[in-house]
Amino acid sequence: NYLDCGLYLEVFFPEHNVRYIAVNDGVDTLNKSAMDITPFRNILNEMYSADVSVKIKSAYRARFQQGKFMGTTAPYGYVKDPADHNHLLIDDKVAHV
Repeated sequence: NYLDCGLYLEVFFPEHNVRYIAVNDGVDTLNKSAMDITPFRNILNEMYSADVSVKIKSAYRARFQQGKFMGTTAPYGYVKDPADHNHLLIDDKVAHV
């Protein structure tokens, strides 16, 4: 979260003589001019993370409402359909159990 990130970048790291470099974001704690935009970037990163989370939950909810199997492995007595991995078929080998 952006508050914790700001705490580390502006308080904890300088107090403990830690140099933090984030190449992709252009952050270097030794370069104070680059640190001016960092709080805004942290807020945008947190907003992006929340947005992606909402979209993923929405996609899972839609697949669930369509009746698609959402697990990674089929429960005992079932196998995944080779044509559609979101559909389960009864496993004839263990159906008698």
